[in-house]
Amino acid sequence: MASQMTETDLIPFASCSFTDDIQSECLKVPASEFAGSLRDTIDAVQQVVTILSQFANAFSDFRLANAISDCLDLLDFSADELNWSLSASQNQKGKSNSTGKLSSDLRTWLSAALVNQDTCGDGFEGTNSIVKGLVSTGLNQVTSLVQDLLTQVHPNSDHQGPNGQIPTWVKTEDRKLLQADGVNVDAVVAQDGTGNFTNVMDAVLAAPDYSMSRYVIYIKRGTYKENVEIKKKKWNLMMIGDGMDATIISGNRSYIDGWTTFRSATFVSINITPNILSYLLQSLNVAISEAAKLTDLFYKAGQYSNIVEKQKGAVQDCQELHQITLSSVQRSVSRVQARNAKKLNDARAYLSAALTNKNTCMEGLDSASGPMKSTLVNSLTSTYKYVSNSLSVISKQGANKGRTNRRLMSVPRWLSRRDRRILESSVDEYDPSEVLTVAADGSGNFTTISDAIIFCPNNSYDRTIIYVKEGVYEENVEIPSYKTNIVLFGDGSDITFITGNRSRGDGWTTFRSATVEGIFSDRRFNTLSSSEFKP
Repeated sequence: MASQMTETDLIPFASCSFTDDIQSECLKVPASEFAGSLRDTIDAVQQVVTILSQFANAFSDFRLANAISDCLDLLDFSADELNWSLSASQNQKGKSNSTGKLSSDLRTWLSAALVNQDTCGDGFEGTNSIVKGLVSTGLNQVTSLVQDLLTQVHPNSDHQGPNGQIPTWVKTEDRKLLQADGVNVDAVVAQDGTGNFTNVMDAVLAAPDYSMSRYVIYIKRGTYKENVEIKKKKWNLMMIGDGMDATIISGNRSYIDGWTTFRSATFVSINITPNILSYLLQSLNVAISEAAKLTDLFYKAGQYSNIVEKQKGAVQDCQELHQITLSSVQRSVSRVQARNAKKLNDARAYLSAALTNKNTCMEGLDSASGPMKSTLVNSLTSTYKYVSNSLSVISKQGANKGRTNRRLMSVPRWLSRRDRRILESSVDEYDPSEVLTVAADGSGNFTTISDAIIFCPNNSYDRTIIYVKEGVYEENVEIPSYKTNIVLFGDGSDITFITGNRSRGDGWTTFRSATVEGIFSDRRFNTLSSSEFKP
C-alpha cells in the first residue's frame, strides 16, 4: 500500500521563506523523503572520501598528489553544503548562513555541491588512471544524487532585483555595505608598507575564524604576485580594491607545472581582477601541452585498421590540420607576450583558424569507423576546448573598440602597408624577375600552379608573387603550411580558372576536394576563378 503524504511532512516547507509570509511550498516531494535523499548523498560523499584518503600520501607524482588533495577539500565542501541543506530542512531558522529564502538557499547549496564533483574530476586529467578509475564511479554517483535533489526543490523566482539593483535575497546589513559610499575596513593591504599587511594572504590568515560579522579587507592599488586561498573556516570575508585596472592579483601557478585548475586559480572577486594576460598565457601553454599529446594519438590512428576511412585522407587531413593548429597556438603565445593590441588581433586570428581546423577534421572523421574513433573524437574535443577557452579570453581582452564602419570592399586597416599595396596593385607593376609566371601554353616559368608552389622558398619572410596567366588549369593546388607569404594573381575571375576533379562523391573529404587548398593564413588569392577555394 502506498504511503500517504502526512501534514507533518509538509510543515517544514509550507513556506519558501524563513519569514512568516506564506509562499508556495519549497519541495516537490515530502520533507521526509528529501531529508532521506540528503542523508544517502552525504553517505555517498563519505564513501568517496574514504577511498581517496587511502591514496593521500601514496604517490610522489606532484599533479596526482594535488588532485587528491583538491578532491578531498572539495568533497569536504560538498559534505558541508549537504549538511546545511539537511539542517535547514529540519529547522528553517537554525542556519546562520541562510539568506532568509529557503528555496534559494537549498538550490545554491546543492548547486555548489554539484559543481565540486566536476572540479574534482577535472583535477585527475593527465594523472594515474587507476586512481581516477577508482573515484570516478563514486563521483558520478554523487553527481547523480545531487542532480536528483535539485529537481526536488521548487525554483524561487523572487530573488532577482530590478536591473542594476542588488538582488532581494541580500541581507539588510550586506545591502548597506554594498550601497555605502565608504566602508569601515578591518585590515589594509599595501605593497609600500602603509597598511597592516604587504600581501593579501597574510591579511586573510589574520582574519578571525568562523566570524559571524563581516571582516573587510581593503587592498590598495598594485600588483600582488600571489595565490590567495580562503579556507572554509574564514567566514564573512569581504575584499575591496581600488578598481579592476589598479588592484591586480597575479599568481604563477599553472596546469602545465603540475597544478590542478582548481589550485592554479589566482583569485576571483568583485572589483579585483587577476592578470588576464597571465591567465591567457597559462591557458595557451595548456593548449600546447594537450595538442602535443593528440599528435601521438593521430599517429596511432593512422596505423593498421584503428580508423577505417570512408573518405580518402580523413586521418591525414586531421594530422596536417593539427600540426597547423599546434603552430597557430605557439604563434599566439608570442603575440600575447608582446602585450600589444595589434598582436592580440593576430593571436585571435590564429586561434580562430585553429578552431576551424578542428571542425574540418571532425567533418572528415564523421563517416569513419574503427576501434579508435570514439577515443580520437573525444580527445579532439577535449584538446580543442583549451583552444576555445583561450580564444574566449582573448576576445574579451583584445576587443577592438575603435571605428568599425569601414567602407564595403575596402582593404582592412590591420593590413601592413606592403600587403595593402600588393592587394591594390596589379601584377604589371612588379619587376618581372621577381614574379613567377604560370602559363598553360608554356610561355611562363611553369605550366602548372603546383610546380610553382613547390619552387617557392620554404618559411619565407618575404612575399613570393605567382602570376597565373589566363587559361583553365585542371589541378588541385595544395599550399603546405611551410610555404608562407605566397600571393597568387590571375588575369581575372572569368579568364583564369583552376578546376580540379576531386569530389566527395568519389570518396574525397571536403578538405581534399577543394581546388585550391591553402592550409595556413600567410597567403593571398586574387583575381583567379576557382570552383572551390579553402583558405
